Amino acid sequence: MPGFWFHRASPAAVLAVAGEDAPRFLQGQGSADLSGPVGSCQYTLWLDHRGRVQGDSHALRTGEEAFLLVSAGTPGADLRSRFDSFIVADDVEIEERTGKVLFTLGGARLAPVLEAAGVRLPSAGAFSTGEGAAEGSGLPPEAFFFRIARGAPDCVECLFDADAAPAVAAWLERNGAEECPFSDLEAMRIAARIPAVPRDIGPGETPFDGGLGDVVCLTKGCFLGQEVAARQARLGRWPKILVRVEGSVKVDTDKAYPVFSDCQEVGELRSSVYQGFGLSGLALVKRSALGGSAVVNLSAEGGEPLRVVRGDGDSD
Repeated sequence: MPGFWFHRASPAAVLAVAGEDAPRFLQGQGSADLSGPVGSCQYTLWLDHRGRVQGDSHALRTGEEAFLLVSAGTPGADLRSRFDSFIVADDVEIEERTGKVLFTLGGARLAPVLEAAGVRLPSAGAFSTGEGAAEGSGLPPEAFFFRIARGAPDCVECLFDADAAPAVAAWLERNGAEECPFSDLEAMRIAARIPAVPRDIGPGETPFDGGLGDVVCLTKGCFLGQEVAARQARLGRWPKILVRVEGSVKVDTDKAYPVFSDCQEVGELRSSVYQGFGLSGLALVKRSALGGSAVVNLSAEGGEPLRVVRGDGDSD
């Protein structure tokens, strides 16, 4: 990746959630602790009663009774439908915000460029805005900046109206930023074994299956799926594990593929990208089946192997 870069995409969901009961309602729905002060930002998972992942988002607390939920992969209609099914007599209003764009920004020069433009780089667990940004930057005052795990230091998401995208992109390029393709971001994410929701973990998995136990707060009080999450955390065991794999096999990176070990199907290749050395991907496999094996295949008959790249927490 270059020293200063950006990528633009359309968010899957931008929901404004407000009302007297909004803080209590979201706290009881999400896996993370969302009780922080105005200006806080937390990445959270939305689980069902079985503790399985129904979606994710960053939750920006924009007011005492107001939040902005931003998700790169979970559709807004899915999140809204899920929330609506739990709103009974709660004072909670949900509004979809359309026409938004997400710029992912990164690189060693990100902080000084933003600061020169009058924008504060957000700290962990918080967000900042474009209020006070220099006019020449094209950054609208209502832009939101928050940190995101992408596998590289100082990655920041910037959310604003799509109409401003050309001006912001031009300003970034004038400051030496290169626009990067999605495959570059995927390569960083996969190398760091950061799961994407719902592609890598979704309705069939719990947070622990995808290595997202740190997004589950078991001390904040009751939330949907808490009992299952608490049991898995207490036992320290879960049925699946997300592993990184490498190889020279040819696949369609937009598709998922069954994964086999010793002629038995043990999981699925969920994400993949091609780099200079070949294919790199994330596979969700049965923890019990992997054992000490360092190789899996995309065919029961064997064929071109995929090497399992071991990382922290992979061993039994």
